[in-house]
Amino acid sequence: MSITIPADVPIIPWLSGSPEQVVAFADDLLSVSATLDDLDTTADANATYDGWEGAAADSYGTYVRAAAENAQTSSLALRAVVQASDTYATELQRLLDERERLVDARTTFNADCDSLRASVDAAAPEDDLTELEAVASELATRRTTIVDDIATMETDTTANEDDLRSVLTANASVAAVLAAPGGGIDPADTAMGLPGAPGSGGSAEDVAAWWAALTPEQRYAVLAAHPEVIGSADGLPAEVRDEANRALLTADLEALELLEEQGMLPSDLRKTLENAQAAHEALELLEEQGMLPSDLRKTLENAQAAHEALGNVVVDPVSDPPVEVPPLLHLYDPNAFDGEGAVAIAYGNPDTADNVATIVPGTTVKGTSIASDVRNAENLYTSARVSDPSATTATILWIGYDSPEFTDLSVASESMAIAGGERLADYVDGLNAARAEGDPAHMSVVGHSYGSTTVGRAATDHGLDVDDIIAIGSPGLGDEAQSADDLGGPEVWVGNASRDPVARLGDNGWVGLGADGLGRDPAEQGYGATRFEAEDVNRADESESADWGFTGNMNGTSLDDHSRYFNDGTESLHNMGRIVAGDDGDVGTAEGTHDPWYSGPVDPEFDRDPQAQPSIVVEPDR
Repeated sequence: MSITIPADVPIIPWLSGSPEQVVAFADDLLSVSATLDDLDTTADANATYDGWEGAAADSYGTYVRAAAENAQTSSLALRAVVQASDTYATELQRLLDERERLVDARTTFNADCDSLRASVDAAAPEDDLTELEAVASELATRRTTIVDDIATMETDTTANEDDLRSVLTANASVAAVLAAPGGGIDPADTAMGLPGAPGSGGSAEDVAAWWAALTPEQRYAVLAAHPEVIGSADGLPAEVRDEANRALLTADLEALELLEEQGMLPSDLRKTLENAQAAHEALELLEEQGMLPSDLRKTLENAQAAHEALGNVVVDPVSDPPVEVPPLLHLYDPNAFDGEGAVAIAYGNPDTADNVATIVPGTTVKGTSIASDVRNAENLYTSARVSDPSATTATILWIGYDSPEFTDLSVASESMAIAGGERLADYVDGLNAARAEGDPAHMSVVGHSYGSTTVGRAATDHGLDVDDIIAIGSPGLGDEAQSADDLGGPEVWVGNASRDPVARLGDNGWVGLGADGLGRDPAEQGYGATRFEAEDVNRADESESADWGFTGNMNGTSLDDHSRYFNDGTESLHNMGRIVAGDDGDVGTAEGTHDPWYSGPVDPEFDRDPQAQPSIVVEPDR
């Protein structure tokens, strides 16, 4: 019997190109497109001046309007190239993965052919070769499949390159763009005029429906033309907001750092610049003298802080091999709250994660705090993943409201919490609206310090749509929350450390009426919340006493204990991770505070020896 062994599969054609570099190219073009769109808007708005008439004014207006039109046309062209580049990069990555698969298939196939040849050569004339013939037949079928897949890969590669080339050719000049059907018409204008668009007064659900109905071209258009709107629009997908906010961040950094480098300062400081040998030296002198414009300084500092925070990654503690979880820039407005800034960074995708937790920090937080405070979201993500490795998780640090300074805590009212609570409720509505229909997340909100008061006001005033409210280091959840029932449907958890002076500020019973608090102590017996263990083995010694203008008994407290809740190895981080993951039965609960009629508040946790928890945070390999 003669056996025909298939020929080896030849070397697979090489594919060149880097999807990452193409995406970076597209991001740069998107940033330029946004700048051109701003130029269009600015030029069009300044084409005429009140009181200036005549031939010179007409000539000026014609020139400026032409510049605006060219800027808009160029912006439209770049958007088309961005969209095509992103599509090209996605397809290129698929093709590279396909080639890698085919290389493995070819290697295995050729090795199997070599093995069959050896078996045929070793067979004696009298041997039954039926089994070897079947192997040869199977190899022939495999070869046909591999060769066909290689041909398909080559065809798809050519088509991918041709598609990008055609878009680049069609947008090579302003004239070419204007000559195309619909040339010069901005799809962003059309999209922003549709019902449900951000800023039209619709709900987060309306915004989500608006986005879902847009064409790919319209989506790219609004991202380029209105990143400041898209990045802050509750109800939009997290990855879309991230892309818009990163574009804003990049633009802010480039513009403001260029302003510093070029010494683009008010005219009254021009003489100082002229006396300097270089713009950089002048800038240093101006900064030393405190003469840099404060509004631009705040914007730059907020942008730099957000940029620094985006350099942080979380190493997933349960994946094997370890996987780094990059952050998403979910909110970015460096000029919010008179320059204090608004920003939110997420680890994991809140649109798809099984468990989603939003951290609301307390006093003295601002945009510049994000680089350090984002660590809390990193650690909570890690704790929740350890608690339930089978579930996906997303944690968000949300600095989206104007909080009071810590030194004002003794006289702080609930006014900022009331305003912040409305913003928080809208933000959570947006998280829920951005998810696929029928795929709700287990949603938690963690309020720390004054942030817990903000969470409380969101719940009592707006019906906060979450499953769990977690209050830590809480001075009270607001005067409207006299019990956990007043917070609506969410399960209420409280983790007030016994040595935290801020946690002692709430009202307790008849004798311990907290003069500095913001409502009842939520850790108190009878409040209706579940208190969980939140101590740290490094807590304050009984002999210490916090001295920050607090009233009442602060013996055995330290402000350091107000900042330990998210630390690795603490009871609080361990238990919060379990709550976020929905593992309520494994949470270590604690007895509430109580207020005997004959003395001040008593906290049973004060005398309990805290237990160190296993270290779970994995540092990234850098």
